[in-house]
Amino acid sequence: MAIILRRDAEPNWIDLGNGAALLCVPPTSALVHAARLMADAVMIDLAAAGEAVTRVGGHIIGVPDLSSEREIDGTRQTLVLVSLAELAARDWRGVLDDHGAPLKFQPSFMALLLSDQAICDRFSRAYLQPLHEVVAEGNVSRPLPTGTSGRAGEKATAKAARHPAKHARPRTRATASTPNKPH
Repeated sequence: MAIILRRDAEPNWIDLGNGAALLCVPPTSALVHAARLMADAVMIDLAAAGEAVTRVGGHIIGVPDLSSEREIDGTRQTLVLVSLAELAARDWRGVLDDHGAPLKFQPSFMALLLSDQAICDRFSRAYLQPLHEVVAEGNVSRPLPTGTSGRAGEKATAKAARHPAKHARPRTRATASTPNKPH
């Protein structure tokens, strides 16, 4: 017996908005965990030096004050997404340089690309959606359009009852007797 985690291993285009798209291999749990480890390593560099370079050479700029737990958590989550994009991206289209000319794909530009909040949010939602669907479905396959069961749908699967159900008798409330109080 084998467990198949992903059947569609072909890269997919992730819409980033404004005509830009990122070609990425499908997400897997292993890829997400690797991105988390990469982000942890970058966080160590950020905490020590206030700047960092990702595994593929992306420069992390505009680092917030890391004295706040919220800022640390937000920065780490962003670095996970940057690391995930660096691992998953294979190409892009519609990404332009300062002069409006198409920019050649370079994984080291993922940190810069995802520094735009709207792009980062779109990438996060669109790219991780298949993994969220698997978790929500509760199994290791994509959800079926009609639910988890192949027989799910509009047709009822339960048989009708032969006899009508009897009404339940009304409950009576039992009261506990209290011991006599001495006078």
